[in-house]
Amino acid sequence: MSRSSLAVRILLIGMLLTAFGTMPRETEAAPAGFRLPFSGFAYISQGPRCTISHWNYPDREAIDFALPEGHRILASAGGMAQSISNDPVGGNMVKIYHSNGYVSVYAHLRDFGGLNYSGWVNQGQWIGSVGRTGRAQGAHLHFHVLQNGNMVRIHDLPGITWYSSYYPANPNSTCPIGGYDGHANG
Repeated sequence: MSRSSLAVRILLIGMLLTAFGTMPRETEAAPAGFRLPFSGFAYISQGPRCTISHWNYPDREAIDFALPEGHRILASAGGMAQSISNDPVGGNMVKIYHSNGYVSVYAHLRDFGGLNYSGWVNQGQWIGSVGRTGRAQGAHLHFHVLQNGNMVRIHDLPGITWYSSYYPANPNSTCPIGGYDGHANG
């Protein structure tokens, strides 16, 4: 089977599982082999389960990284990428369909870097730049991961340091509002 044929199959399976998956639930830990979606330092402007906008599926386990506009965003893991522009909430977004039913989502991008509409990307490949599209009130990266349509707790990705005792939080609790929740160094 050719690489492009395999990539198309992964994309289709991921789309079907996302569309027709079981009721959303959370996994216990970040997926093995994933990395932070950027290089360098970033504050975490909103962590998982925050009442500002991360209080419901599929954003309950999302993390917002405060990065300067134009900062390069990198693929957390290899897979079939699909760019989506003008989403009313997420603005310019990239979804990457990985093996084992994982889908990583990168929202509010200014542009898609060297990424065409869709294609295979490798881990660490530039997929876009930080922006403020969609409902973003400032430049940041909104990042979350699903597996078979279920939310994945990514709070323990390598490189993340939490400032609050809320993290890693009880899945039934919510974080405080205001200030930075932590930082990450990718």
